[in-house]
Amino acid sequence: MSVDLGGAAELTENVGGILASSAVIGLVLGFAAQRTLGNVIAGILIALAQPVRLGDRVDWWLTQNEPWCSAYLGYADGIHAPGVRDKKLAVVAGHHVLLAHGLSVPRLRAHISPQAQVGIALDFYPVYAADDRPETLLAIKHADTFRNRWFLDPLFLGRYPDDLFTDL
Repeated sequence: MSVDLGGAAELTENVGGILASSAVIGLVLGFAAQRTLGNVIAGILIALAQPVRLGDRVDWWLTQNEPWCSAYLGYADGIHAPGVRDKKLAVVAGHHVLLAHGLSVPRLRAHISPQAQVGIALDFYPVYAADDRPETLLAIKHADTFRNRWFLDPLFLGRYPDDLFTDL
């Protein structure tokens, strides 16, 4: 099955304009250094949804893929791009990824079919206690907060978990 994407010249022009902007230069330098990341991501998604006219052909859209990996593995552990080892920058990067998602969803929805689904791909890490000792249960709570609640709570509760940043 082939799909006529149409508007390739428009896409090239829009993406070229986006890549030439100073906002994307900041994006290339890293999430943590970029104050307008959400607007950049939203612009890129809209460039894909509108000029290429994919909005009426794509039923499932994701704004971000595995934000914990992008934020923590890229900015704290340094094993993913950009290879930084700074936990405070990981927190900033994680916040900007969530901000980008929040700014992108309504903008993207304005350019796609009403029945299309828009979301974020979270990578969950189930944690189970090996025993019921208080220190084990506390460790499980910390692990769940750090690995799962970091992104779930802002998305569903509108705030970060109270004890998320205590270990940083």
